[in-house]
Amino acid sequence: MAYSTETGNKNIDIFIKQLGLKQHGGGSIIFENDELFVLSPSVQNQFNRFDLNLSNVTTARLNNKKGLFIVRYLDDLLVGDLEEFLNKMVIDSLMYTNNSTQKWQYNVRNQNNRYYITLQKAKGLEFNLVKMSERKLIEYVGVGRENSKLVDNSYLVHSKIMATELIELIESYISSQGCLLQNRSADMCKEFVQV
Repeated sequence: MAYSTETGNKNIDIFIKQLGLKQHGGGSIIFENDELFVLSPSVQNQFNRFDLNLSNVTTARLNNKKGLFIVRYLDDLLVGDLEEFLNKMVIDSLMYTNNSTQKWQYNVRNQNNRYYITLQKAKGLEFNLVKMSERKLIEYVGVGRENSKLVDNSYLVHSKIMATELIELIESYISSQGCLLQNRSADMCKEFVQV
């Protein structure tokens, strides 16, 4: 897969300029500061595919800071908890090995504006990500706040996912009943959980 520095550097300004993170060398997908560690692959291809190499995964696993997994998907930022991603989606027995290359290969899937990561060697295994604007990501991380330690993001990410699934269930029920409880109830729920 062809990969250029320009493609790999897509959307990194938010990490460096807005979140105050430092990149581990040119072209690295690892960003960190004293409080936060970010593993952030870029997906800028027609196949929606990205790889994580063993050295980046090892560095992420050794990290003891609060971590985020942020996929820079075209112009979007897709966010998840790093520890949960590593535990669920980085399975040593499913690593791709070829000569000196050791890596995992993933695809981003967008279904009805919900984003998932799938492992190429285990297509049924999925990891949910939440799309965030730059402003929401900055708020989420807490930059500029007194005591800017990251809140327990796994709770927030899963609450958002659960709320979205609940809205879909409510909308499905309402449409199956052929009526609307209130014209704005589903829209109000959507506004409440939008990130």
